[in-house]
Formats: sequence, structure tokens, C-alpha cells
Amino acid sequence: MSRWSNPQICPVQVARNFYFGGIQMVLVHLKIEASEPVPNHNRNRVFTVHLILFMFNNNIPTATTKGNENRGLPFPPRTLINFWVIQCHAVQLLCFWSNLNELRSGVRAHTEQRGDGVAPDWLVEAVDQQARPLWEFCRHLGFPVSLSRLDRLQFLASPAQPGPIREIYSELNGLIESLMQEAGSVKFVHIPKDREVFFEKDELFGHAVNEAFPSAVFEIKDAGNCLAAELDTAAVFHLMRTAEYGLRSLARHLKVKLKKHPIEYAEWGTLAVSISAKIDSLPSGRGKKKDDDLEFYRGSLSECLFLKDVWRNRVMHTRARYNHSDALGVFLHVKEFMTRLASRVAESNQT
Repeated sequence: MSRWSNPQICPVQVARNFYFGGIQMVLVHLKIEASEPVPNHNRNRVFTVHLILFMFNNNIPTATTKGNENRGLPFPPRTLINFWVIQCHAVQLLCFWSNLNELRSGVRAHTEQRGDGVAPDWLVEAVDQQARPLWEFCRHLGFPVSLSRLDRLQFLASPAQPGPIREIYSELNGLIESLMQEAGSVKFVHIPKDREVFFEKDELFGHAVNEAFPSAVFEIKDAGNCLAAELDTAAVFHLMRTAEYGLRSLARHLKVKLKKHPIEYAEWGTLAVSISAKIDSLPSGRGKKKDDDLEFYRGSLSECLFLKDVWRNRVMHTRARYNHSDALGVFLHVKEFMTRLASRVAESNQT
């Protein structure tokens, strides 16, 4: 391994600046001068390395996105990000890590040649150049240990009063290690492409259902996220909660009255019996409107009873687990049920 004669021998020249997929890419040239001959470059100790650095434009959410303050990541949680975005952070991290290793090698070479002492000017300047962008990177990613190490490193390499070079070397070792450890603590969940359509979608059942049943909106969205994350039994659970909002709304729409408790505390079976009795007590008569009303109410109640007997009781009482095919079938049934209800029933027009 060659030793660098001076960490400042790596000036960065921006050769090209371009965009790809919403990501700003900066092609830079690193000019490196070695104090010893470099393999395959024996005639010249100066050579150029081409490197692509990735930087984000303003379209990429940051840690200061509204409603996401101090989350510790440069994008909000529950945000679908692609492979390129993850790779960009990884490349940035590797660049910082490589630069720190080169700086550490330079410090080691300096101490071997000149012994211990206070940090020389070139080291103070090199630490300042490396620390500032790295500090911002660690802040965005939420690396508290590395941030603490960087603060200590900058203190030791203060231009006003440089510290011992051996302490700077020790702090560089700790910083390199903490970067790797904290980077390893950042986890991502992969969403298969065929399930991406369910992830963080606000209107999986359509705008009409959201308008009619605002109380169910978050349950529908959570069910979709569970489908996307392959938490299929959990998806069925949220879908049954969604259907329950529909059942309660149907009961209130028909002005069902319970003797013992409010509708929101009633069991499905109790509500179903009361709704059925209410339907049977509707004024008799003939005509298309009467037939349409009975078809709508009885059809809605029948679908709800089907949901209860086939899925609701089983998932609520831990009698079954479901795979993706099962959960997708439940999703379609509940969507049809809620869409049917939304054509006539809504939370906003209930008394």
C-alpha cells in the first residue's frame, strides 16, 4: 500500500454535473499523489481517479420535511424509495469512509517519519475539509455516535489550539468504526414490485368510500400497507375493522336503536339481528323504489354476514392465518361491500 505524502493531495475537480431519475450526480476527478511509486504508474506518481458522487436535489425529502422533524433519516418513514436512493447514500458513505482511511494513513505516515506532537497545519485543514460535509451527512442519517466523534475530532484539530496528533489518530479510528456500525443499524424493508400498488395509498377503495366513511380511511390505508409488507393476516384484521365502520353506518342509516349500549359497542351479531329486524319493519308497498331499497339493504346485510362468518370471527379470535391470496380476496370483498354502501350510506348524513 502506498503512503500519501499529504492528505491535501486529493483536490476535487467537478468535471460534470448531471441528473438521473431525480438524483443529482457529480462526476469528479480525484488527483492523487503518492509518496512511493504506485503499481502500474511507476513513471508518474500522480494519477487520476474518476468517481461519481451522488447528491440530492430539492425533490428528495429531507429530515426537516414538515411533519417529520428529527426523524433521523433524510426521507420520511413509510416512504417508498427506490434502489438508486439507497445506493446514493451508500456511495456517499463509502466516499467519506475512504477519505477518512486515507487521512488516517497520512497521519500514521507522518508520525512514523516525524514522531508525535501537535497536529500540523495540513492535518488541521484536512480535518476541517472532511468534517464539515461528513457532519451534515451524519446529521441527516441520525448517527449520534459519529456526530459526537466528529465534534471531538474538530476540537482536537482546532486551528487556534491543535491537539496531540496521537489523539487525532485515535479519534479517526473511532469515527471510522462508528460510521460502519451506525450505517449497519439503518434498515430498509423491500416492497415487491407487484405489491407496490398497495403501499401508502390514500384511496384504495376510491374517493367515494373515503368521502362516505372518513373514519375508515386509516384502516383502509393500513390494510394496504400490510398487503404491501406481506403482513397478510394483519391486512385481514384491518379490513374487518373497515367493514365494521360500514356496518355501524348502515345501522345508523336505518335508525337502529339498541337497548343496552351505543351502536359502537355492539357486537356484529347483535347489530346484524337489529338491522334485519329494521329492514323487515320497513313500510310495505310495491314499486321499483321499494324493491331497490330492499335489495340494497338485504344485499348489504348479507355481504356483511358473509364477512363476519368467513373472516371476521376467525381473524379476531385467532382461529386462522392468511396468505396473500386469501388477504387479496378479502380486500376485494370488503372493497365491494364498502363501495356498495357508499352509494347510499354515509357517516355525515346520520343523526
